[in-house]
Amino acid sequence: MTIHETGSLFAWQYGVTAFVATLGVIQIAVASSGLRGLCVLPYRRTALVLGVVLSGGALLWFFLAPLWTDGPWKAGTVAADSSLREWGRASWGDLSAARNVNDIDGGLSATAQGLWFPLGAIAAIATTVILGTLANLRMRGTKGDPSEGLEALRTDTYPRALSRSLTHWRPVWLDEVRARFRKGAHPGGIRDWRMPRFRGGPSGATGEGTEQ
Repeated sequence: MTIHETGSLFAWQYGVTAFVATLGVIQIAVASSGLRGLCVLPYRRTALVLGVVLSGGALLWFFLAPLWTDGPWKAGTVAADSSLREWGRASWGDLSAARNVNDIDGGLSATAQGLWFPLGAIAAIATTVILGTLANLRMRGTKGDPSEGLEALRTDTYPRALSRSLTHWRPVWLDEVRARFRKGAHPGGIRDWRMPRFRGGPSGATGEGTEQ
């Protein structure tokens, strides 16, 4: 067993778990909220069941994988220091401690978790958008208020809802930016702000025009 082998094993298994579990949680959330545009299956109930299976199955797989996957948890060795474990498959009796590997011996460190979890979550969000769009290509949303945000996903896919929302908000944002940079548009605007000028040497500068 080497640190590199252990670290690689933990990293990809944790990343897959984060991806699949997040995918399942998103399906539970969108199916429960009625956001059909992000459901990867055509019916809300089936999407909800899929979400439960994915999120629960990912966690079970992560903690049960040592039973059929070779790693630093060979049966009868998990009671030893993690650096002294042998490479192999765990037994049921060793399963509860199989994942307990010190990070200096290749186990998951906080840094690794902080990297792989957001990567898995981002990948799950992107996958949800892609699969949800493909699964609901025939969906045609009602032309309601373009500022309704996530509610638009009840009747439309993400790309179409996003396009309609951006078309609505773009002129609003541009007007707001122009207003912020227009001199005298309102007290305290960005163009009304001036850097104070100072006089004096490095040892102690005094400002000009300071109110007394």
